[in-house]
Amino acid sequence: MSCVSGFKFSEAQFGIVASTADVLPRVTQLISGEEVDGLSHQQVPLSGGALESDGTLTSFWDTAVYVINEPLGASIDLKVDSEDDVALYLLNAFGDIIIESDVGSTGIESGSAEAALDAPHLLWSLCPVATGEVLNS
Repeated sequence: MSCVSGFKFSEAQFGIVASTADVLPRVTQLISGEEVDGLSHQQVPLSGGALESDGTLTSFWDTAVYVINEPLGASIDLKVDSEDDVALYLLNAFGDIIIESDVGSTGIESGSAEAALDAPHLLWSLCPVATGEVLNS
C-alpha cells in the first residue's frame, strides 16, 4: 500500500497519512474539474444589490458580509448604525483591510476609501446583539 503524507501538527509532530487507494478517486475528480465537496461553486455576485441593507446580528459570533462593486477610483463611503456595539471592516480582493472602524461601544461606525482595485470589495460587519442599517452611499 502506498501512502501520501506531508502534514505534521503540534509540537508532538502528529502526522496525517492517507492511502493512495483512498485518495486517488477524489484527486482524479478534482483534476477533471468535478465538484467533490457538494457545495456547488459559490461566486461573488458581480451585479445587482442595493445601497442600503437592514439586518440583525444575534450573537457575539454573528457577522454580515456585503459585496461592494465599485469601479477603480470610485469613492466607497460606509456607515453602520446600531443601538449596540458594532464594528465594520472593508477588505479588498486580496483580503487587505482598507477601512477599519470600531470606535466606542455603541452608535455609528463609518469610513471612506477609494477603490484602489477594479475588483469586488467586502464589507464585513460584526457586533454583539445589534440591530442596525448598513449604508453604502
